[in-house]
Amino acid sequence: MASYLPPTQCGDGYTDAATIGPNFACDHASVTVGSSSEDTNEVYFQIAQGTLGDWAWSLEREFAAIPETFTVRGIVGIRFRNKVAGQVATVACNLLGPKDPDFGPGTPL
Repeated sequence: MASYLPPTQCGDGYTDAATIGPNFACDHASVTVGSSSEDTNEVYFQIAQGTLGDWAWSLEREFAAIPETFTVRGIVGIRFRNKVAGQVATVACNLLGPKDPDFGPGTPL
């Protein structure tokens, strides 16, 4: 069963508001950084991997993302923060399972 993070402004640190998961029925995320052509701020993100009772955030490692849409596979959760303090970035994310349709966040239906 999919989980959804609507367009959300990130903070300078990781917060519950910009976190999705862990959801152990899911295995990948479709992420959109930036909600418009004017929203050019970048984010750092961390991923959660593992199984129920044995999972962790990638605390020793962060990944940078520019404004674009991309997929991250092999995860059960993902969280976001501003890359540059005070430069607020916006993200939207679908955390999806292997049987969920993958429309990508922000895709009009």
